[in-house]
Amino acid sequence: MLKIMHLQQRPGHSSEPSLSKCCLNICFAMAEDEWAFDLLYCVAFMLMDKQWLQRNASYMEFNEVLKSTRGQLERELMMDDVIRIEDMPSYNLLG
Repeated sequence: MLKIMHLQQRPGHSSEPSLSKCCLNICFAMAEDEWAFDLLYCVAFMLMDKQWLQRNASYMEFNEVLKSTRGQLERELMMDDVIRIEDMPSYNLLG
């Protein structure tokens, strides 16, 4: 994880600020909780399932739903009040 953060901070390395902040938030969450990656995986899967069903998507729309899910996860991870995976709005989908 630290290697990823280092690569993103190198001069001349192009990365979006949002991706950089998301990566940092994930790294901090994983440092605090050994189950953070597992929780994030479950949240991502449930969010994708929710979007898939809402759109009544077909196999041909898989990439579109995947892209939308990734965008939603990135937006949630960039929120100022999200410090842990449990703070993400989509975490409630696991309930």
